Amino acid sequence: MLKRRPRHLNALVLMAQVAEKTGNKPLLKDTYRKILKLQPKNATVLYNLGALEYEDGRVQAASGYLEKYVAMRPKDKPAHALLLDIYKQRNKIDKALKEAERLIELGTRDQDIYAFIFKTLKAKGDFKRLESVMEAAVRRDPGNTQLRKYLLFAYLQNQKESLAMAEMEKILKLEPKNAELWMHLARLKEKNKKYGEAMAAYKKVIELEPDNDQAADAYLKLRLQGFEEKRTQ
Repeated sequence: MLKRRPRHLNALVLMAQVAEKTGNKPLLKDTYRKILKLQPKNATVLYNLGALEYEDGRVQAASGYLEKYVAMRPKDKPAHALLLDIYKQRNKIDKALKEAERLIELGTRDQDIYAFIFKTLKAKGDFKRLESVMEAAVRRDPGNTQLRKYLLFAYLQNQKESLAMAEMEKILKLEPKNAELWMHLARLKEKNKKYGEAMAAYKKVIELEPDNDQAADAYLKLRLQGFEEKRTQ
């Protein structure tokens, strides 16, 4: 039938099914392309052809099909994930970042995606955008300490020390034995003249690390100045 009527859609669909069952990938891709000439907006074929090209390492060709597909199916997470990887491979960082943020909007909790966003925005120096993204991420997953640390970094870079201290305290409720973070909190409290709270934080460091001379010296200095501990936890 295809020889007599090469543009017969039903015959092409049948041919695609046969090619898929027999594992004939070149024939399958060729048949999909012929179907697209008849039905340029066939979402299933666009996705399948994009995925096949991706599997074969033809990422530029794959992106063309998948971009058309997500324009019609904007909530398809697997397709956005493929595009994210494709853009990374092609070093199209801005497009990759857009796909990563889209995946977050769609509800992904893939920590590698958050790490990519953090690394990328940090390299760009776009700390306001980083703050916005991570605030939304923390609202969705408040028990995730890594996301909170990304947010903390953004607050510090944006010189929002009050928010940074509050975020440190939230992280320390989840990681109460994090001596390094207690030390950072103590120093920031002292810098902001919250001396009693700084003393309490320094004391926590000493409890966790009895040999920490820096914490001990800082605690003693504040005590000699007449300040008293004031716990915030």
